[in-house]
Amino acid sequence: MLTHKNLSAVIGGLFPILKPYLGFPAGQKTDIYLAFLPTAHVLEFAIETYCIFSGVALGYGSVRTLTDTNCRNCVGDLKELRPTLMAGVPAVWESIRKAVIAKLDGAGTIAKMIFNAAFAIRRKAIEMGYFGYLPTDFVFSKIKETVGGRLRYTLSGGAPVANETHQFMTVTVCPMIQGYGSTETCGNISIL
Repeated sequence: MLTHKNLSAVIGGLFPILKPYLGFPAGQKTDIYLAFLPTAHVLEFAIETYCIFSGVALGYGSVRTLTDTNCRNCVGDLKELRPTLMAGVPAVWESIRKAVIAKLDGAGTIAKMIFNAAFAIRRKAIEMGYFGYLPTDFVFSKIKETVGGRLRYTLSGGAPVANETHQFMTVTVCPMIQGYGSTETCGNISIL
């Protein structure tokens, strides 16, 4: 059974890590978090608790209705809510990466070359500390729209995310914050 002490410990542990990135006043007053993991999942519980504490609006979705694929006569949760924050386990981020790569593989050689060039330019800019807009970012616009178009940060926890997937999400969508348990970070934002 979770106690008040457990809740306080969650907030106390997450606050110094997430305060610079999420919630008011560090984030935007309009931050919206899309919760879709089971509420019994410890990552979901921790992030939802933090969002309530820091004034971030919560929206609830389902794994089955995240995208338009399984929805009839409506749009998926991501496009409807257009979250600015989202947490997931590595399998979620990996499935997004694999879906994009599969579409890219079917798009032809020129599309792959354009994507790879834009990816390399954006990656180099991030390595140099620049997260602003680049003319090559239009290449990633469809990927960003797939996840609602407004994500500022994604959070990954539960297990270490593969470096390739972490890099892909950071370059094509938005920076990813990894939680404890990562092989490369301990709760700090890890860019690439």
